[in-house]
Amino acid sequence: MIFLSRKGTPTKPLYANKDSKLAIVRKSRGLSQQKLADLSNISISMIGHIEQKIKPVESLSFARFSRLLNALSCKPIDLVEDETTLKIVKEIFK
Repeated sequence: MIFLSRKGTPTKPLYANKDSKLAIVRKSRGLSQQKLADLSNISISMIGHIEQKIKPVESLSFARFSRLLNALSCKPIDLVEDETTLKIVKEIFK
């Protein structure tokens, strides 16, 4: 799968061929993307971009990330994809 950046250059999803952690947690809670968008006050297109791995969840502002965590009743470690960030989160939330 190839996507075009805003400049029109081809890009690939960040982590191809694997459901994002956000998609896995959302589905496990029985929520649609629209319901999660409503609960977290984050646009459905943003949620879609994260789930399609076009935009990493780690790029969200702290406020948006917190709203996702609250809407899903989960911990940061449940959503973080990036290995370096994951190590930091594990250290902070021991």
